[in-house]
Amino acid sequence: MNGAEQNPAMAVLLEDNTAIESAINDLDVKIAAWVDAMDKASAALAQVARAESVAPKAVYEKAAAAPVEDAAPVESAASQDVKTEAPAAKAETPAEAGSGIVTLPGGKKSQKPTGLKAKLLGLGGGAKDDDDVISPEPVAEAPKSEVVPEKSKQELEEEDEALLAQLDPKVAQSIRIKRRLSRGKKSVRELINEMHK
Repeated sequence: MNGAEQNPAMAVLLEDNTAIESAINDLDVKIAAWVDAMDKASAALAQVARAESVAPKAVYEKAAAAPVEDAAPVESAASQDVKTEAPAAKAETPAEAGSGIVTLPGGKKSQKPTGLKAKLLGLGGGAKDDDDVISPEPVAEAPKSEVVPEKSKQELEEEDEALLAQLDPKVAQSIRIKRRLSRGKKSVRELINEMHK
């Protein structure tokens, strides 16, 4: 004897199970579509992660040092060719040399900056004339009274762990993961504030 012969309600369910089967089939189709979309997204994320790990650090540094064009589309440094040569400094004409006039990128002429601004623009003996690039020359130090002592890396880690110890273990673990994903650009305090928003 099977279950249908023992229980009349079971017999009714077994006879009219087409509605249940169609609902299960619909659910199966939706789950399969979701799994397929997640597989594609996972593959795309893995490809981006591989591209970022393969791209040399110098490519990103050179891309950051390259002049930015206003009309240029924004693209990933890993997906575009980056010029390996720095733009050559424009030479001053003899008439401009004593007048304090400098030719800026784009052919514009401007008053030659002096002091710290000249050093930052690379005009104080540097070879760069790009406004976005800071020359590697050392800049005069600020007076000792204005210097705020930076916390050591160990002190920052201890402070972060103290903050995380106050949180729920699952929340603390998710913040640690987010911090690793942001490559340390965001502090634990910033991540906690983001979670509470």
